[in-house]
Amino acid sequence: MMSHDVLNLCRIYHNKVNSIFPKRTHFFPNNICNQYSKSFLDLTFHEIWDKTGISVVSGNSPRVHDFRHGFSVRRLNLWVEEGKDIQAYLP
Repeated sequence: MMSHDVLNLCRIYHNKVNSIFPKRTHFFPNNICNQYSKSFLDLTFHEIWDKTGISVVSGNSPRVHDFRHGFSVRRLNLWVEEGKDIQAYLP
């Protein structure tokens, strides 16, 4: 469900990273070819979020998961609006 331009960027990224870590098992490896820890990702996300200057209106602070959830819900709603068969598109 990526646009063609994002998919192309991922392919370019994959080829470049593959030349550094040819046997990697993670698409986005850290500097020692392991996966990033959840705590590192959460910390980095909040450091970037704090720089946006966007204040939280209500509820909890945003999380990386919220963006994925928001994308998924928006995509499902678009499929419904477009008259797509959700059961066919979901897999």
